[in-house]
Amino acid sequence: MRRTRARTRPRILLDVDGPLTDGFTAAVCKELRRMNYAHAREEDVTDHWDMFGQFAVREADVPVVRERLRRPGVATSFEPRAGAKEFLTDLRKWACVLAVTAPLDGSATWAHEREVWLIERLGFDPLDVIQCRSKGPVQGDAFCDDKHSNVHLWAEENPESLAILWGVHAPKWKGPRAADYEALAGYLEALRVGGGSR
Repeated sequence: MRRTRARTRPRILLDVDGPLTDGFTAAVCKELRRMNYAHAREEDVTDHWDMFGQFAVREADVPVVRERLRRPGVATSFEPRAGAKEFLTDLRKWACVLAVTAPLDGSATWAHEREVWLIERLGFDPLDVIQCRSKGPVQGDAFCDDKHSNVHLWAEENPESLAILWGVHAPKWKGPRAADYEALAGYLEALRVGGGSR
């Protein structure tokens, strides 16, 4: 019998790469440094969606890095962002928290490893992990992602809900943005008081 949940608490949707871990960025930079791009350091990344362009990676090297990221074990090697566990613990006291994440194209193991990582490292229930390529159709009371196009699409499809951009490097997004858990919790607090929009 499939377990179901009543919608009695606000549903908070969190992207994984960005809000919960900086592991993907770190992994890309690590591989680039192995390929003699010594200047590829995580702390210098200003555009997580164009790291290859930012670090002037040769076109021939891009597929090599992508292939290395698809290897088994990469997705489970990431470290949670500092404070992620505590943030999630507090949030789960009053909200249903779901991880909404896209699998890495071309990897046979990424989706499974990502789910295992979320369960073992951040305490997610398997029912609270949603892997999808388009996040717009996933309904919730709030959504936080570091890719502004995802946030735009989700906001359009969920106009009564709260869309929050994680990070500060997306000038096209004019709505709420959070660069840390304190700011994110501040936006979400309205849902705690109001009980959600749906």
